[in-house]
Amino acid sequence: MRRLDDVITIIINMVVFCTQTSAGGSDIFGCPPSKSFEFGSRGLISCTFPTDLSEVYWYDDVSGRSDIPAIAGYRLSNHEKSGLGVEGGEYDILPNGTLVITNVTLRHEKQYKVLACTTRNCKPSSSLSVLVTGKFEHVFKAIMTLCSIKLLES
Repeated sequence: MRRLDDVITIIINMVVFCTQTSAGGSDIFGCPPSKSFEFGSRGLISCTFPTDLSEVYWYDDVSGRSDIPAIAGYRLSNHEKSGLGVEGGEYDILPNGTLVITNVTLRHEKQYKVLACTTRNCKPSSSLSVLVTGKFEHVFKAIMTLCSIKLLES
């Protein structure tokens, strides 16, 4: 008799969970602690967002300040993109909230945060680290070229 009661309780809990999830959307939200991208590649930083996501904003978290402007934002209701990084072409943002680094360089190796908003509330993520990998010969060539030009000018 006890086992039957346990089974009935589990079934009731599953029905309640499924009803709440389908009615109000899933509140599941999370990002990986780090992502690695090859130097010079296109980097996609995706997280698991709530199903009723209405807005998403990505921040450069290197300063740790909360008053910095968003590098990328997306409002699902009117498909509006915003943010300094989007306007400058360094970043893009997809309708599912994924941040796109258009051309990964060493300056992208830092901390990022994302703010996910639903119609009910907004939740910030914990920091996410971006690591840049690959061969950096072309970086050293550019530095050597720049140094050679400076030497010729002096």
